[in-house]
Amino acid sequence: MLKFISTPSSGYITSLLGTAHASLFVFKILTLAVRSLEHQWDNLLTALLRLSKCSSCLPTCLYVTDVRRVQPILHLRTPTTDVFHGIYRGQKVFMKRYRCCSGSLSLEAANQLLIREAVIWANHQHVGVLPFIGVFRREDNHPCESGLHLVSPFFEHGTIVQYLRTNSQANRGLLVRDILSAMAYLHSKKIVHGDIKGANILVNNSGRACVADLGFSRLTEAAVLTWSSIQSTPSLGTYAWQAPERLEAYSVGKAISPTSATDVYSVGCFCYEVFTNRTPFWNVEPDLAETFRPYRIFKEVVKYDRRPLKPEPGSEAYLMRGLSEEIWEIMEACWQRNPSLRPSASQLTELPAFFGIVYDRPSGPV
Repeated sequence: MLKFISTPSSGYITSLLGTAHASLFVFKILTLAVRSLEHQWDNLLTALLRLSKCSSCLPTCLYVTDVRRVQPILHLRTPTTDVFHGIYRGQKVFMKRYRCCSGSLSLEAANQLLIREAVIWANHQHVGVLPFIGVFRREDNHPCESGLHLVSPFFEHGTIVQYLRTNSQANRGLLVRDILSAMAYLHSKKIVHGDIKGANILVNNSGRACVADLGFSRLTEAAVLTWSSIQSTPSLGTYAWQAPERLEAYSVGKAISPTSATDVYSVGCFCYEVFTNRTPFWNVEPDLAETFRPYRIFKEVVKYDRRPLKPEPGSEAYLMRGLSEEIWEIMEACWQRNPSLRPSASQLTELPAFFGIVYDRPSGPV
């Protein structure tokens, strides 16, 4: 059964899912198996994703109940998502949903995106990945307020950008290493993130950086999952973090899926944020309207092959935030135009600039 479900050309899955009960029965088998058969990891995860796509539902074990939404977190909103504070079992939680009433996503696309994210997220637990609590189905008379929400722990520190504003003495190299470790783990599982940037990195209560927002993530092998292309092109707000090959493809009307190499390029841009307290290409016509700046950044990257501006040697980035020539050269390696010349996330974790960092954070619950 596993072989048939995980095979793209097989029609077996269609006949298998004759009823919702049949789907849930197979879900139960696969969910139990994915936790115990490590050698079949790829096939099991693929089968779960295919089954989720074809049935438009999730394993019952991923659902949670009794979540109370408190209030929206407006500064974490994106063009396609809403984020809320919630209470689950007496603890604060994040709740995220894909917005289908904004015109940017259909209801079907929003549900597919959330289902895919839930399956991938639930099966990739790592200290550097935001913990997954479950999926909450909220019923409401207003269609734009109801639907599926992803639930995760609430971190008071917020994003790494917010954290560094109020914790200027934080060990930035250690925070970067947290993310490199998480990316090396995801890539080892053939998962690419697709949207690495400071706004998608949270800091837990122990001061550890965690990768969040797996909505763009996907399996790296094209044959593994023939899922419809949802948000396969970079949004305007992420141009500054996107690899040139993705921007170049977009300019000619093509959409290419993110890869481990495009993730590494984005990691280099994330490092730039951490060590400079600025977004990549902050200096490119900063007074230009936000709707036009991305196209100017696109020109810088694709046409002129430029990269984020290097800080001056006597700047705060070097004197106060831990930037060094060694770290700058690592960023430049991540920004190579040729994707095959970029280091892997695993190789980055082993570099002396990050490997030798002293762990100076207090232990404690996340």
